[in-house]
Amino acid sequence: MCWLCQTFHRNFTNLNFSFLSFHYLKTKTTMVELTALLIGALIFVALIGYSTFSWGYVLHVMYGWFILSAIPTLPHFTVLHFVGFSLFANALVRHSSDSIKSEYKDKSKKSLHWISPWLTLLVAWIVHSIWF
Repeated sequence: MCWLCQTFHRNFTNLNFSFLSFHYLKTKTTMVELTALLIGALIFVALIGYSTFSWGYVLHVMYGWFILSAIPTLPHFTVLHFVGFSLFANALVRHSSDSIKSEYKDKSKKSLHWISPWLTLLVAWIVHSIWF
């Protein structure tokens, strides 16, 4: 057994994590499992990227419609700036709902999460076309 596996087993045997040893992963993992893991990771990264870039685009458009039309001397930001702004604001907001019982959680919000930037942009376009 290698030094790393011995250290791992010595530190985590009492927690029953022996199935996570590096020898098990090295010998039992098939190419199909690694491919599925890679595809799952790529889909996760793509969905996070879609969410951040779509909100960045929506913020960019709304900034141009509502803020720059009122105060044109403000700095002009790009979509990437607003992607950073949305990531920063998202990091400040607490998203944990551990204290809420599962029967009270709204499970229908998950499907709206992916179209909510575009619904927000639609409402903003309607307000912009009426008042500006």
